[in-house]
Amino acid sequence: MAKVLVSIDDELLALIDARARAKQLSRSAYLRMLAEREVLPQQSEERRARIQRVLDELREMGKRNGTGEGSVTDQIREMRDSR
Repeated sequence: MAKVLVSIDDELLALIDARARAKQLSRSAYLRMLAEREVLPQQSEERRARIQRVLDELREMGKRNGTGEGSVTDQIREMRDSR
């Protein structure tokens, strides 16, 4: 695990330490928890947005190729029934 040196105002540090003690965490554990709470959801949202863009592109490709309408189940049923 990496160690970092961060400058924090003394008053803010006192508040951080008090909150960490109240949660029975070390200062490092408390700051790590805060950082994860801030950073990880943003990464998840960015990932969701990328996935949505890919799905949108696939839908557009399906429309251009005439394969994007209806559910996959309906398409398979239609192919089977046409035999």
